[in-house]
Amino acid sequence: MGVMVESDEQPSERAKAQQAAERAERRRMWRQAGQFGSIGIEFVVATAIGFLAGRWLDRWWGTWPWMALFLTLCGIAAASRDLFLLARKAKREAEQDGP
Repeated sequence: MGVMVESDEQPSERAKAQQAAERAERRRMWRQAGQFGSIGIEFVVATAIGFLAGRWLDRWWGTWPWMALFLTLCGIAAASRDLFLLARKAKREAEQDGP
């Protein structure tokens, strides 16, 4: 009958490669979560900047509410464009990774 002896073998190269791939996948997922999580903040900030700049111009030119409305819509459009570009980038990365 053989005696089982614990070995102090180092992880195999295959195990090391698998661990490295898992770490890279986790980093990618956290990066994407951060990017998509910032979309809400971006929408609020872009809309607020547009509105405040428009309100300032309206007071200066006496055109209330037209510049505020126009620049608010421009802020929303800019944030929407960034969302579209981010989604397109994520789709491209997902296609490169494969199924």
